[in-house]
Amino acid sequence: MRVATVLNRVEAVAEYTYDFGDDWMHRITVEKILPPEPDRFYPVCIDGKRHCPPGDCGGTGAFEELLQALKKPQNDNHRQRLEWMGGDFDPGAFSIEEANDRLREEFRPPAKGQRPTVH
Repeated sequence: MRVATVLNRVEAVAEYTYDFGDDWMHRITVEKILPPEPDRFYPVCIDGKRHCPPGDCGGTGAFEELLQALKKPQNDNHRQRLEWMGGDFDPGAFSIEEANDRLREEFRPPAKGQRPTVH
């Protein structure tokens, strides 16, 4: 189902669970509907805050524990968590360019002759 089928008016709300098991609960509220711009790739991120949690970090409770561990560089848990993530992690960082690069990668149309990916 296309998102526009469900979220088709201002103040429309949808809730969903991402990653059953870790149970990331999301709520999407439509604030404004703009006309599409010709030749612009969609979906597109127009604003954001903070870095997304690393994959498989264990849900909201585990992510909060991760954030607390990262605040204490002298703690062994801090070093272990950074090693698990593969290096530095700044939870306050956000890059609109990186967000849109990820969207383009995930939702780009298939090349001729390829089957589309189901999302």
